[in-house]
Amino acid sequence: MYRANDPRLTVLLEGMAIQLAMLSQQLDLALAEPFDKVRDSTVLAAAAMRGIVRKATPGRVRSAVQNSNLVPVTLEAGRVVLDSDSNPYIVTVPATLPAATEPGGVLSPGTGFIDADQYYAQNFTHTATATADFYAIALPDPDDGTTLYTLTVTDNDDNPYGYRNNYINALPGDKIYTVEFDDVGVAYIRFGVDGVAGVQVQAGDPFKIYTTRTVGKLDLKANSPFALASLITSEPGVNLALVELSLNQVLYSGDNPASMATLRTLCKYPAIYDDSAVFLGEFEFLVRKKYPDLAFLAVWNEAIEEAARGGSLDNINTLFVACYDTTEELLSQADPASPVQPDEVLSPTARQIAIKELILAADDSYKVKLYTPVTSKIIINVTARVSTAHNTDVVAAKITQAILTAFGQAAGNHAGKPIQRLIYALLKDKAPETNAGNAFLGVEVAELVGAFRPELWRFASPDSVTVTVTQSNVFAGGWGA
Repeated sequence: MYRANDPRLTVLLEGMAIQLAMLSQQLDLALAEPFDKVRDSTVLAAAAMRGIVRKATPGRVRSAVQNSNLVPVTLEAGRVVLDSDSNPYIVTVPATLPAATEPGGVLSPGTGFIDADQYYAQNFTHTATATADFYAIALPDPDDGTTLYTLTVTDNDDNPYGYRNNYINALPGDKIYTVEFDDVGVAYIRFGVDGVAGVQVQAGDPFKIYTTRTVGKLDLKANSPFALASLITSEPGVNLALVELSLNQVLYSGDNPASMATLRTLCKYPAIYDDSAVFLGEFEFLVRKKYPDLAFLAVWNEAIEEAARGGSLDNINTLFVACYDTTEELLSQADPASPVQPDEVLSPTARQIAIKELILAADDSYKVKLYTPVTSKIIINVTARVSTAHNTDVVAAKITQAILTAFGQAAGNHAGKPIQRLIYALLKDKAPETNAGNAFLGVEVAELVGAFRPELWRFASPDSVTVTVTQSNVFAGGWGA
């Protein structure tokens, strides 16, 4: 039968050969698995064991709005709008649109802009089915391509439970929970156990769970249409069907959850995924990781504080924070020779309160003091002499632009940096005209007076940079001259 290639025999033999080949492949993978996580399921299991949470960050868009109603229309915060893929967005910056006009009988819509974040809310309740140590609640997966963004847990009376990453600083009796994922990506809320950490859930305990979900990174085309999810309004004389929306710009594209390749590498390095400031040894890194959008942030300890302003008993075991996003107070130091001292913040903003709570959640043995950042413009004078072959205005503009790009306000804090040396190195690359032949370049930077002060936000601005460029014959001499 074999020599005759009878299919009744050859099909069985070929099937067994394929099965053995697949088994051999699996054995090879199994041998490599302890050293290099190959299977996706193993990567997810390792991430779950290490408490790595795969979460997405929502994007933010600005939408242009046209109102064809003959009365003003208000699009309030919290209203839902949809993009061309039916993804929901929550309006965060509302707008009141002026009424349309009819000059010469031609309708001219009122216009405005709204900002919206791409996420939606999914809320549900849960009643504990048993009294158990480390009771867990599995979060439902809507299977719509979205990823968990935020999570809040309360009891039946709306008293909130606090989140503690990996039970860090969780005392017995604290109303806390932690969040973890299993090897198939299901998210769980896990509570504590009496006498160890947190509180133990009892059978029949009710919970309210509020979640938001997002699609992650946005991929929208310019001027793509948006629409209101609901046309219901209480404003008299308003027809929301006459309100048109379109994409103006993507303010922030958002982030997808970590890919499998990224997750595979992430599991190898605890310093990347461990959020414990005690483990990291640096609280500024912890805050910057949580709030990467801060325009300015400085976190320092009592040693740095006392080097700047002298010793005080009040500084013992204290961390000092100065931060700015858009709403915090700023002080200005116009003259580098006249230091301006920061004020202690007694009425903190919501962001400052959140940063203080973040630090205390990481290590509540510290006291936290909030200070106002002090801006100090870097006064820079650049003198250059270039060949007559170069336009002085063009060279001056090139030098100014290079300095503002590297040392401007958007480039971060430059306190404590060797600005003068860095500018020489920068202009050597960005303005080669100042290095040709016998060309001359001089840089003067006004230095600060006194000890280093961590709350200083130093940057260059157009009014603090002076560039003077002159021409001369700077040819060094050579054949044919």
